[in-house]
Order: sequence, then structure tokens, then C-alpha cells
Amino acid sequence: MTSIAIIGVGNIGFRHLEGITKSEIIEEIFIYEPNYSAIEKIKESKFFNSSIKICETISELPEILDFCIVATDSRNRLKAILSLVSKVKQIKYIILEKVLVQSFKSLKQLEFLLEKYDAKIFVNQWFSRWLIKNNIFNSNEYIINMDVSGIEWGIACNAVHFINAFRNFTKSNNLKKDSDCLFRKPFKTKRDGYFDVNGFIHIQSKCLSNLNLVSFEKSKTYKKGLIKLKLFTNKSLINIDLLRDRIIVENQLDSITKTKKLPPYLISEDIKNIIYDISNNFDSGLPSLKRSIDEHKVLFFALSCVEGWDDYNYSFPIT
Repeated sequence: MTSIAIIGVGNIGFRHLEGITKSEIIEEIFIYEPNYSAIEKIKESKFFNSSIKICETISELPEILDFCIVATDSRNRLKAILSLVSKVKQIKYIILEKVLVQSFKSLKQLEFLLEKYDAKIFVNQWFSRWLIKNNIFNSNEYIINMDVSGIEWGIACNAVHFINAFRNFTKSNNLKKDSDCLFRKPFKTKRDGYFDVNGFIHIQSKCLSNLNLVSFEKSKTYKKGLIKLKLFTNKSLINIDLLRDRIIVENQLDSITKTKKLPPYLISEDIKNIIYDISNNFDSGLPSLKRSIDEHKVLFFALSCVEGWDDYNYSFPIT
């Protein structure tokens, strides 16, 4: 009997739970969420059924689990993980939400999992997986330059998706540890107590490929809610428009342009496929914890250039 636990069922955790109920291989679902209103939302949802067991404490989780998704607020992520691995004896696979934690110090503390816990741990940075599953690249194609831009698209919390994809599809996936960046003053996001920032980050791989991440305060040529990507590869030019309701891909190869429209990426639709790929030893397309920690460090280094940016003054607007 395949079992899964979800720690934290707020916004993203709720979507994970919705998707898991559609999985054909998961038979037992355990959830832990201290927020009463979040639990009530689950009970009132159309997908709530008898396979979902609500735990009042992490200690009530089974001693052995096949999967565990940790989707708590990133302020509480490290505490939740420490509690999880101390209470549950064996977990085959763990999926963590990004941004992993709020500081360099907490990232360092997370590294103990690499040595002391034998579960295979993945981080939900979805964009590489999406590129792979939709066959965006041809064989032996790699990125030379990648530009990501939009209006207030969440550079402080969403950049790790694109850093991971850039790293995966360059000729050398080793990134230079330093970066060039220029930021404006952080602004409050819709989520109370959280901040993001507009500005520019330039990251280079050791093979001299370039990633440019730009977030505008306003722009005449961009609509809010649109993230534009321009990928210059050794074979083609790929333009991708990430919109809330659809994704448009335009591929220019040998003077021929092909355009296709795809549905938006929804974790509630894909998580069941991620679980299936992992359980059947397929490549999930998600980075390992070690790889993700390295990519978070690159982002955290850039954000350290923002005056006053740390986990005491500004918090990432992320689950």
C-alpha cells in the first residue's frame, strides 16, 4: 500500500493534495496542518475522501512512508523538516517546496539531510521538467544565452526555477558563484509580511553561457502576469511566453518559425505524474536537494546585494 504525507496544506500544499487524490498509485494520504481554516477548506473540498487522514501532530504520522511533501511556509520549513525526520523512521522519497528556506544559515543547516538521511530528496523547481516533457529542445541542443523578464514576476522567489533550467541545459552546468546585479528597494507583496524586489541579475556558467533575469516595476511593452523567455541555443531561437492561462512557444530553426500553444503549468495536475515517475525510477526532472541548495545559494548571493535583505528584514513571498 503506497502512502504519502503532506506537511503544510496552505495554497501550494492544497494543490499538491488535490493532485495526489487523482493518483492511481497512492492509497493512503496523511496530512499535517496546524491551521484550522486550512483543514476546514480540505474537508469542504470536492476531492476530500476517506483515504485522507488528518493528523493533529507530526508524531501521528506513520513510522514508515513512501513519500512526503513538505509545503510549509519557508519560514517554518527547516523546523518542519527537523521534526519530520526525528519522528518518522523511514521515508523513501521527499519532495520539498522552493524557496527552501529564508537564509544562508538555514541552507547550511539543511545540508545535514544530505549525509544523515537516506531518502531521495527532490525540490519542486518545475521549469526544467516542463521543458523536458514538452520536448522544447532538440537532441544535442544547449543554451548559449537565456533572458527572463516581466513586470514584478517574483524574481526573489521564482528565479530558482529558471536558474535550474539554465544550469541543466547549458554545455557546462557549473555556474560561477558570483553574479552581477542591480536592485531597487524591496516592495510588499500581496501576501502579508512578504517582500519581493525588482531589478536585474546576471549569472554566467563556467562555459560562459549567460542568464539574465529582469523584473520591471512597470513597462509599456509587457503586461502584468506575463513572463517572457528568450533562449538562444546552438541550434535555434526559442521564445516562450508564460501566461496565467496558457504558454506560447515560438521556435525559430533554419528560417522556419513554429508556434504552439500549451496549457499553463499546474502542480495540481502534474504532481501525480511526478510521483509516478519517481516511484518507477524515471527521471522526475526535479533537482536533487544538493543541486537545489547550490542554486539557492546563487540566488541568495545576488539578493545579499539588496540593502538590508536578510531573513529578519525581508521575507520571500513563498510557501
